[in-house]
Amino acid sequence: MSLNSEIRTFDALNEEAKRQNKLHRIIVMIELGDLREGILPGTLVEHYKHAFSLSNIEVVGIGANLGCVSGAVPNIDQFTQLMLYRELLELKFDRKLPLISAGTSSVLPLLIQGELPHGINHFRIGEAIFLGTDLINGGTLPGYRDDGILVEVNVVEVKNKSLVPLGETTDMTPFEAFQDTDGPPGSRGYRAIVTLGQLDTEVQGLRPCNPNHQIAGASSDLTVVNIGDNPENLQVGDKIAFRPNYGAFLRLMTCPYIDKFVEPTLASFEEEQNGSSEMHSVPRTIDLNSELDGSDSSAVETNSA
Repeated sequence: MSLNSEIRTFDALNEEAKRQNKLHRIIVMIELGDLREGILPGTLVEHYKHAFSLSNIEVVGIGANLGCVSGAVPNIDQFTQLMLYRELLELKFDRKLPLISAGTSSVLPLLIQGELPHGINHFRIGEAIFLGTDLINGGTLPGYRDDGILVEVNVVEVKNKSLVPLGETTDMTPFEAFQDTDGPPGSRGYRAIVTLGQLDTEVQGLRPCNPNHQIAGASSDLTVVNIGDNPENLQVGDKIAFRPNYGAFLRLMTCPYIDKFVEPTLASFEEEQNGSSEMHSVPRTIDLNSELDGSDSSAVETNSA
């Protein structure tokens, strides 16, 4: 199944599905104000009429993206509008659209508080799964944790240096400068260089685990960290740890030069929890295959860890 907003894409998917003798399901996305993907509401009927006419395409829902580009805070009016659009389409074409895909990490606070309309039944969650972020209120969602991802980087140099650049400076560096990292004139301190740079991740999205450390700047493959008087006596070969925000985490996970490890293993984690992890009851949801087959669905529980 895929989410789409262009008739030309509907046609290309239909031709490929026909070639492979498959049925491809799609959700048509509608623009509701965040200004990422989505057809304009005025073309709603036109797009769905075309999609319904394709032999190897099955339209199973209606969707919208909220909060990913413009930072528009999702609200009940938008969800209500989306449900009305689905009702209009089902009446117009006499076709069921079982899915309303409008759940993102920014929608989870409404879900947890029980304020999300029950018609929203398809979720596309990224940031909150890994980082537990409450994108609306700040901090961490209730019952979630923000320490699931740790970035450890090798130190390749430790030197006591001036904290203020020598001579005239310009904007010649290709990457965004870090703010408030220089000390007063003549100040000195230890600086550690670690093997991670803007090529690997969004360095501005890294937060040192040691509150006394401060990222001073980064080039393509190296990052400079101010470590004060170096009370930990960091040496070449030691590691410095960071917590990433979602932008930094995303780029780290797609970078082929970064090793990824899951610790402990899933089996060890489940054994350690021994059924004691907190559970969240969530509103009734559906299984797409059951819905299309006409059978009933059941409530689900999700592990907050």
